[in-house]
Amino acid sequence: MSGNLRPREKDSICALVGLLRLTDYPGIEEPEWIDGAVKGDALPEARANPFLIEHFTIDSTPDQRKLGAQFMKLVGGLKQKFATVSFSLTIAMPDDIAQTGRDWERQRHALASWINDVAPTLSDGHHRDVHVPGFAADFHIWKNCAAPRPGVIFKRWPSKESGLVERLRNDVLRKASKLAVHKREDEHSLLLVESDDIALMNAHEFLGALRTAFPTGVSGVDAIWFCHTLTECQSNFLNVGTGDLYLFDRLRGTVVWMTRITV
Repeated sequence: MSGNLRPREKDSICALVGLLRLTDYPGIEEPEWIDGAVKGDALPEARANPFLIEHFTIDSTPDQRKLGAQFMKLVGGLKQKFATVSFSLTIAMPDDIAQTGRDWERQRHALASWINDVAPTLSDGHHRDVHVPGFAADFHIWKNCAAPRPGVIFKRWPSKESGLVERLRNDVLRKASKLAVHKREDEHSLLLVESDDIALMNAHEFLGALRTAFPTGVSGVDAIWFCHTLTECQSNFLNVGTGDLYLFDRLRGTVVWMTRITV
């Protein structure tokens, strides 16, 4: 039984357990799903000896899901359309660029024309305040002709105060309290925080927000990990304590690459 767990939560916990088995905990056991499956009130999601694991998803902004859905209606299909370009192009725009009532199809056509006609003429580097016909706000553009993975990536930045630090503070304290109540003497408590927002969130953004919320660390939690779900197959996993960042292939159960970040 998996109790109250959603498939996505289970998948993310299993992926982290697989990563821990490859790195520092080769003897870690398979997860036992206890939330809703084992008698008790408000239990954490799982036990994977030696860890007691709690998972939650954090939104980048209060309107993340709504704005994200509108954004995808605007740029949907463009990444695939320009998959064969010979350079890497990152296009960043305000997160409310795709407002309700706008002609998203016409704007998508204008953006595609700009990528096709203007982007190839840009020099490598960061281009600020780039105007694309059909849009009221200017964009930021990054181009790299030597990138190992060419293609077009779309990102957003918050158009207003996101409140991320305060939401993170409240959610982490609530989940840390649950772990503290149910942790056994021989267990390590582990908090897994997840985001699937590839436009507004990344490991650096999360780590900066967490350290702002908890400058002296989170009391009562032995380990905090951040899972940034990029695709159905791959996630970035950040060990907050060490700064180790892994790109993990969920299907193959392998580490694609690893680096260390600081904020």
